[in-house]
Amino acid sequence: MATPNQDKTNGFWPNWRENRLFAVLLAILLVYLIVFLAFAIKNESINSMAIGKAPAERKTISFDGTGKVIGTPDIATVDLGMTTQNASVATALKQNNQKINDLITQLKQTGIPTVDIQTSQFDVSPNYDYSNNKQTITGYTASQSVTVKIRNLDLISNVLDDAGTIGANQVSGLNFTIDNPDTLQAAAREKAIADAMSKASVLEKQLGVKLTRVVNFSENIQVPTPIIYNSMAKLGAGVAAPSVAPTIETGSQDIVSNVTLTFEIQ
Repeated sequence: MATPNQDKTNGFWPNWRENRLFAVLLAILLVYLIVFLAFAIKNESINSMAIGKAPAERKTISFDGTGKVIGTPDIATVDLGMTTQNASVATALKQNNQKINDLITQLKQTGIPTVDIQTSQFDVSPNYDYSNNKQTITGYTASQSVTVKIRNLDLISNVLDDAGTIGANQVSGLNFTIDNPDTLQAAAREKAIADAMSKASVLEKQLGVKLTRVVNFSENIQVPTPIIYNSMAKLGAGVAAPSVAPTIETGSQDIVSNVTLTFEIQ
């Protein structure tokens, strides 16, 4: 039969004098459990009170801003083509090849590098006569065109004059564009943001509210489409080239940024 001292030694709770460290650790654990249960009960109470209620709505206000910069086109493209007809397909193709080759040679002499001359169309097709309910081939049409990129805008008139001199009978309109609009777009955006911020500052004073931070931003950039200048229409076969090269004006293009800034109201 165990003595009273043996019962105290073998019980769950340690003897303070014999095992103080274990007793202290066990006491700390019990305190943590009590605190954890208290917070859990508190959070459950808060959640149950919030059931069925909409989350707090954040008060915001939005301002629009517009910024515009004017850019000058620094690159132009034009399509130059040759169309040749002949009763023989070989002759039509040979004549057409000779004309387009002469045109490319002249463009290079004018100052257009090879990398800026690209063949954009090549076609050989038969011509038909449908008289007397019968389809008859009367000849062939060979057609070729090149797209010319003109980086030195001072050469535009010379390029068009070359096309007429060589005998190009398909000359489409010029397209003027800005080769790298990123810098201009950034400048337009900066102006648009400043415009929106200015409106926000004025209204903040008028309404007596405090705007804290931007919580949303949106932007719409209006990049101009290429300006088409119809300096020369499609010419028919045998039309004489102009004796004077046309004067070309590149004009300007507007790049516009529209932004919306949404502020949080304190």
